[in-house]
Amino acid sequence: MPATPNRPRPPSRTGTTSSDKPRQLDSPRLQDTTPPRPAGQDERARAGEAAVRRTSYVPYRPDRHYEGLSTQDSNVLALAAAETRSDPPWSAGTRDRHIREGLDMSPTGYHQRLVALLAEPNARKAEPIVLRLLEEKLNRLRQARGESPLRWE
Repeated sequence: MPATPNRPRPPSRTGTTSSDKPRQLDSPRLQDTTPPRPAGQDERARAGEAAVRRTSYVPYRPDRHYEGLSTQDSNVLALAAAETRSDPPWSAGTRDRHIREGLDMSPTGYHQRLVALLAEPNARKAEPIVLRLLEEKLNRLRQARGESPLRWE
């Protein structure tokens, strides 16, 4: 259907009107006042940071021993505490790598052992905040599935 002469055409997506004049911004607040950066500066900085992150990985080696817990339980609890206190948080891949290389166990076995530590009074005394956060997370997941929350004391 041809455009009628009385109706103006809508502006195109490139910011030009039907007469191909560039659109002017009405307010000076909308003008971009940031100075231009040299080409490629941001990309080089991001690539350098990523390279440092890739090369600076050191497997987690727990060195704490909690009183009343076995060495393996102490290591599992120490890894959970390190993950809880890390900033930025560990990704799932980083956590699994720390578990496999630092604790020499599977991630499934680690999580099973960590949940079993919720019932250990010595673990509760050693890292109360870490285990409380884990308990809250597990209870949120249980409630999402429609199950009743668990309480370990």
